Amino acid sequence: MRNLIVYLELEWKRSLKVLGKSAVSLLVILCITIGGVFGISYVLFHFQIFEPIQVAVVIPDTEEESKGDCPVSCGNGKCAEYLQI
Repeated sequence: MRNLIVYLELEWKRSLKVLGKSAVSLLVILCITIGGVFGISYVLFHFQIFEPIQVAVVIPDTEEESKGDCPVSCGNGKCAEYLQI
């Protein structure tokens, strides 16, 4: 019985060492990944590989201006009627 307890204690200590090494490895990989993402996004933004665009949305003041006719399709795929929105 004593041998079993000694064995379990040794395994417990070994498991804690392995857990520590695994946690450190995980943190290193996480730091490298985050650094890589920030580095790539900085390079893409700094050199303006993608051109920035501006988007404007106009919201009408009255309800009549916001209504429109939209086609509604039936199950067979044909345009059956118009829906007032």
